[in-house]
This record gives sequence, structure tokens and C-alpha cells, in this order.
Amino acid sequence: MGKFRRTIDVARCKETGEIFRASERFIETKEAFLYRRLYHEKSISFECIDCGQHLSISGSKNDKIHFKHFPDHDPCFLVQNKFNPEVQKFYERALIAKESERHKELKQKIGDRLAFVEGVEADSISVDDKFIIKGRDRRKPDVYCRYKGKELVFEIQLSELSLGYILSRHNFYKNYGIYLIWILDTYDIRDQGTKEKDLKYLSDHQNFFKLDESVTDFKLICDYKFPFLTKENALLTPWRKKSITLDQLSFDVQAMQTYFFDFTENLEKIKGQQIIKKEAIRVEEERKLQVQIENAAHSKAQEICLADQVAYDLCNRLDNRDLVDDVFYNQRLLLIFESINQRKIIGFNYGEDKWVSFANNAIEYYQNHWRKIELALRRAELWEMVIESDKKKTFSKKLEKWNSISPKQDNRTNELLFDLFPYLIFQ
Repeated sequence: MGKFRRTIDVARCKETGEIFRASERFIETKEAFLYRRLYHEKSISFECIDCGQHLSISGSKNDKIHFKHFPDHDPCFLVQNKFNPEVQKFYERALIAKESERHKELKQKIGDRLAFVEGVEADSISVDDKFIIKGRDRRKPDVYCRYKGKELVFEIQLSELSLGYILSRHNFYKNYGIYLIWILDTYDIRDQGTKEKDLKYLSDHQNFFKLDESVTDFKLICDYKFPFLTKENALLTPWRKKSITLDQLSFDVQAMQTYFFDFTENLEKIKGQQIIKKEAIRVEEERKLQVQIENAAHSKAQEICLADQVAYDLCNRLDNRDLVDDVFYNQRLLLIFESINQRKIIGFNYGEDKWVSFANNAIEYYQNHWRKIELALRRAELWEMVIESDKKKTFSKKLEKWNSISPKQDNRTNELLFDLFPYLIFQ
């Protein structure tokens, strides 16, 4: 035998307004039959919390007392949909939340304030007492009104909702040309639960609404995503908040949705701008790169011309003409010593007073000649200038590292250096 499960587990006592849950009140057979007797004595009566129709208390051959609609009842969503236990609990929880004082307060405020909104037909406003019946479907919204020829309903949600519950409301109103506005009382934009995500992705516009209770007029606080591009062309979509009036809402006739800010439409526009800007940045970067290449080529050409001129001058200074080939083979090294000799940086893009940059380059790329280079700097009285200019201590660290390693020195150029710079290195 299958486990007994009640289709209608929750009902409202018409006399007291108290919510009864059959699975709790009808556990004990004696208590269950007491309620059944009171019902038949007409001392107590119940109604469905979903459709508002009368319910009877019935028994079964297994003495399972339960609520039941009358045989000729109008359509009821709870009866029409055979929910699984988990979905039924979600749905019942949402219905019970409608009985809370906070829920009653919010829908009354909405109804009262709508009466003073231009364009709202005051006699159309209904607060929790109007069933919208379409064929065999029926729904009772928290608040209903007609606004500028359009039908609007407001559904207030305080508790977690199942997607099935949300879709049942969404599809019903959409199918019959009624605009649905969900009113959320408490939610965290940055820590969205299942309810918020289901409602957000159900609408392309991704707007959240709550009643603005800081004013007495009808206004809604709208949280919406606002896409924009940063200076670096990064696309961001932060949440923004604005208090709005009813006439600031737009109505999407195709989707039967209301919105303040169309996130999807604006996102596509921004993405288009991002593509255009990305291409513009690419073109500009290519232009800058080409300029750099041209400048570098020009600078390199100047360096080469200058280096060659210095090399020819050095060749003319040679006492030993057999060393001419060595001059061109060691051209960059000789530029270092000639720069020190003239106390002017030649053939390097450091500027005339950038001796610390000059020394940094020399100790890093000419380690096997550094001992002679350092000696030349000291004898040319440039060493103190290098040390004083080393504000970030970059050179000092390189010098310390060089001293700790003490690389083997290359003496193959000694004859060439002695010929050209005898007093700078060897005296």
C-alpha cells in the first residue's frame, strides 16, 4: 500500500483566520474526528488558501482525515497540479507567507497608494479579493489594477519560492496579457538566493522591485544591472538602485514584462562599443609600435654611424696598425672605454649625465671586463658620480653580486686597450 499523502494539506479557518495544517492537526485519530464533528456541526469551516473556495473535512476507509474541495468546485491550482512533496511544501510555504502581517501590510500600502497614481483606474484596484479566471485557470493576485489601458498585478514574495510556483504565475499572466510585477521585500543583490536568480533570469531586463516605504506616494525601488566600459575597455555590469514612479516603467508587449532599465538591450550596445573601441585601440597600438620601430631604427642607425666614426678615430690613434681588425671586433667594448676617456657617454642611449645607467649596463653585460672598467671609472673621477646617482641602489646590488662571484677576467684585449688607453687603465 502506498504512503497516504494529502492533496490539500493547508487550509484557513474562516472563523478565526488561523492556518491549519492537516498533517499536523489530524495525526491523532481522536483529535481528527473532533475537528470533523465540529465541521459537520457547522461550528467551524475552512477555505483553500490558494483558490479561496470552501473545503470539507472528509475521512477515508483508512481513517485518514483530510481537507477536500466540493465536487462541483471551480478550478484550483493545488488540485490541478499533482506536486511532488518537496514542490508542494514550497508552494504551501509561499501561500502561508501571504497570511503574514508583513505581507498584508505591503499589499495594503500598494493598493492605497495606487489610488492616487495618475492613469490608474481607482475603481479597478483590488487588494487580495479578486480572482482572475481564464477558462479552467484562476489566480488571485495580491494587488490588481488597470493602468492606462493595461492590466497590472503585483505579487509580493517574502519567502523562498520554487521555480514551478514562479513559472505558474509568470505563464498564467503572460498568456492572458496581464503584466506581472514581483515585489520582493528582502533580498541581497550581491548574495542572490534561488528565488532572486529564478526571477532575474526569467526576465531579459533583470530588474528587481520593492516598495519604496521612505515616501508616502507610490514608488518602487528598482535594482538593475548597468553595463559600461572602463578606460581600459573592460566591460563591467554593477548593480544600481533608483526610486521610480509607475510612469517611469516601460512595458514590453512581446514578453509581457515591465522594466525600468533594459539590461539586455544596453548590454548589446555596450558590447558593440567595446568591439569598436578594441579595434581602435589595436590600430593605435600598431601605429605607436610602428613609430617606435621607425624611431628605434633611426636611433640605431645614428648609433651605428657614430660607433663607426668612433671606431675609425680609434684606428687612427693606434700605434700598432696590426690591431685595426680588433678595433672593429671589440667595437662596443671600446665605446665604453672611450666614453670614460672623454667623460661623455658615446654610442649608448643614456644621455650624457646617466652614468649610473651606463655602469649598470657595463657590469651586467661586460662582467669579464668589469675590473678594468671600474678602474677606468675611478681614474676618470666618475666613480663617485655613479655611486651618488644610484638612488635605488640597483647598481650597488649588482656590484655586490659581482664581487661575490668575481668572474674570471678576459685579458685578450689587454694589448688593444693598452695601445688606446694606457693612462686610463695601466698606469
